[in-house]
Amino acid sequence: MRSSPWAPPVLPRHESLLFGPTPDQWIAADDEIRVFEEELRTRIDWGPWEARYDLKRGQPPVHPRLVAGAILWGLLKGARSSRAVERATKRWIDMIWLLEGRTLDHTTICGFRTRFGAELAAALLALGQAASAAPDSGRAVAVDATRLRANSARTGARTATRLAAQWAALSEKREALLAEMARRDAAEDLEEALGTADEALEDEAAPTLRRQIATLEARRETVARALAVAQERDAAKQAKDGPKATAVRVPVTDPEAYVLPHKEGGHGPNWTASAATDAASHAVLEARVVEGAEEVAALGPAIDAVRALDGRAPAALLVDGNYATGAALRLAEEEGVMLLAPSAAVVHSAVARADLSQPVEADRLAALPMQGRGENARFSNKAFVYDAEKDWYYCPQGRALRRGPRETRRDKRGQAVERWRYAGDACADCPWSSRCLQGKAKSRSVVRDEYQPCRDRLAQRMDDPASQELYRQRAPAIEGVFGYIKFGLGVRQFFYRGLEKVNQEWRWICAAYNLRLLLRRDAKPAARGAKRGPKPPGHPPQSRRRLAAALEFAVSALRLARAPGATPCAA
Repeated sequence: MRSSPWAPPVLPRHESLLFGPTPDQWIAADDEIRVFEEELRTRIDWGPWEARYDLKRGQPPVHPRLVAGAILWGLLKGARSSRAVERATKRWIDMIWLLEGRTLDHTTICGFRTRFGAELAAALLALGQAASAAPDSGRAVAVDATRLRANSARTGARTATRLAAQWAALSEKREALLAEMARRDAAEDLEEALGTADEALEDEAAPTLRRQIATLEARRETVARALAVAQERDAAKQAKDGPKATAVRVPVTDPEAYVLPHKEGGHGPNWTASAATDAASHAVLEARVVEGAEEVAALGPAIDAVRALDGRAPAALLVDGNYATGAALRLAEEEGVMLLAPSAAVVHSAVARADLSQPVEADRLAALPMQGRGENARFSNKAFVYDAEKDWYYCPQGRALRRGPRETRRDKRGQAVERWRYAGDACADCPWSSRCLQGKAKSRSVVRDEYQPCRDRLAQRMDDPASQELYRQRAPAIEGVFGYIKFGLGVRQFFYRGLEKVNQEWRWICAAYNLRLLLRRDAKPAARGAKRGPKPPGHPPQSRRRLAAALEFAVSALRLARAPGATPCAA
């Protein structure tokens, strides 16, 4: 006779199972963790990872495939930090099944994340190749970058002047503590010499002083590293902008990061995370974190990564306007890659005419491209048409601007660029001089640099409807990746510091994204939710069905009393 009106426990937590369920019976046959384990085992060559271990000494290590799997599965399921992954290895049924009961310490996980550099980059490419398995994979590649916050306080950036003052203050305080410790040591030596020392009254402040000195020393080293970076960046900026350049602010906690604009507004310590994705499948083929805001630095590695797939460079690179620099355009042409980016027309429609030596028609004068506002509005350089055969420009009045001597200037990135200035003979008698000349200038000039032919060819490509159709694939292929990483995986800030470690963390994140693509493609429809009919009323979710199946199997097993606190095990 039951003593309680409530339902009895199906599996009392303090009773042993003689024939308990195996871990494999906890996981449904169509569960995505099985597909995940299969992808890890078959898609990645673990030989280079295994070669990094010394298997002759110490305890047998956990295979790198299992540690990497725990990190990647944790990223996909919301356990991103090392401690969260450690907890998951002890609590999640699917993680216990993946590791076959092994548990991982957070220090092991943390060290593993940053230990493998080239191996992780190769694994990312292998997963991207598997996710984009198609004859045309890698033919069109979208490249872009996004901002992620550095592991540094938003207000923790300082200039070199403030860092130098802070370092001096810390040094002064450290010297004072050292002097105090020396005074106490001298007093103790004197008491011992006089025989008046009392061990029971031993100075209790000495350990505290030592801890304070150690803390100050560590702080001084942190500030010294940030000061060195600030001085280096100030020197580079002054070389480009002159001695009156604004001082650079450097994050003290992570001095290798840069103070950059936030996507939501304001400024703070940020990293620029770049990715190259296959336009057809949206798989990530290459990922890296670049220094500062130099997004263009990711173009070369992106081309190399695609070439590693089948020995061919991508047919087209789809980028935004930030990548359409002269150096990037030249690099793409040298590699035989068609770069597509937003571009203005080679010749503005308002100044196009059959005979360039004739003035622009008067009724189109108001449509000419201008720069400046109000009384300072003047014809922009786009109002001048270049004649490649004669190598000079024609102004809206039809007069020629001939090329002057070559000069070298530095662009905003500090790179030397050769350019030529095209100037007119005299413009004082021109009826449109008030709309063309600036200030007291007597003639108008137009500057053309060495990269202008590359820009003109880009504009001609973007006039082609086929190029425009191909370029429409850019936004879904790359912006969707960043959107899932930020909103799906919840990655808004890096955990690690320093360019090398942040690069590793970013590649782990992109590898998890590629695995997500593989799971969506290779998992059975019942496992990923595709083509699934409506659930009947009261239908439990998958996690509850797993538990119910395990409990149903366990009820038929023979129960034996055992000590509280033990875990179920198979006899």
